[in-house]
Amino acid sequence: MPRTASEIYCCILDGNVRQWLVTAFKSNDDKRNRPAEFAAQGGLSAADSLDRLGATLEEAGQVLERLTANELLAPYEIQGYHTRGLYAIYHVVEHFGMHYGQILLHHQKHARQRPRLL
Repeated sequence: MPRTASEIYCCILDGNVRQWLVTAFKSNDDKRNRPAEFAAQGGLSAADSLDRLGATLEEAGQVLERLTANELLAPYEIQGYHTRGLYAIYHVVEHFGMHYGQILLHHQKHARQRPRLL
């Protein structure tokens, strides 16, 4: 069954937050599968996508709470980019805001196309 744009964006956001914050700051192996996030078929349901994104945001929050000044200034290589910890955080905030705006726009567009019930 085809996925909605919102489901795809939730998967993209989950992958981005996990890769740039959780994986980078925990020094875990990067197992992100970006092509699967963008796939229009298969994948998680909307509810499962939101649950997974929520769990990733919780984990990212825990990572952010324990960061030191040294980790914020330390160099990292994330998704092929050479960056610093503080920029990685800024990147995630900006990226999240952009896609969240796209999700809202998508829902507003479809809400206008549906007939009102009352």
